[in-house]
Amino acid sequence: TWYIGLSAVLPLAAMAGAMMVATPALKQQLIAAILIYAGLMVAFTGGMRWGVEVARAGRTVPDNGRLLLGGMSVAAAFVVLIAAPMLPAEFGWQIALATLGVVAVLQLLWDIWAGIRGDIPRWMVVFRVVVTALAAGFLSLLWWAAGRVDETPPPPPVGTFAPLPDT
Repeated sequence: TWYIGLSAVLPLAAMAGAMMVATPALKQQLIAAILIYAGLMVAFTGGMRWGVEVARAGRTVPDNGRLLLGGMSVAAAFVVLIAAPMLPAEFGWQIALATLGVVAVLQLLWDIWAGIRGDIPRWMVVFRVVVTALAAGFLSLLWWAAGRVDETPPPPPVGTFAPLPDT
């Protein structure tokens, strides 16, 4: 479990390294990739919460409120990724990434609370804290590296790719 969880932050580490040496055009692509990957991570944590609730309920009916809250991270990631290209180009990606970060922290707090209540095992709480802290660290480094060159152009809309240079 630890190897799988820690491997989830490896793409962020790779993108952080690439961002440090990236050209402005490559930074655009990396920012789009970072937003997509962060959105997937946030959506996955909601899926974990859904699974925890189904497992907790056992043969009884799961709590619809908990299921709804678990699904909200998927909806939040979707809205952020759709809205990101509509935000101001100068700082839209920062708003999108910060929003995903807030959702991730809320999911983490929910996991900590669930651990205190005994709904999930202690190892899962420790696991989530470690993985979330690593992801937040790499995302902070990416944020810094993306903005360290003033002439960095705004990223393209999520899901699009910059044209290749003419040869």
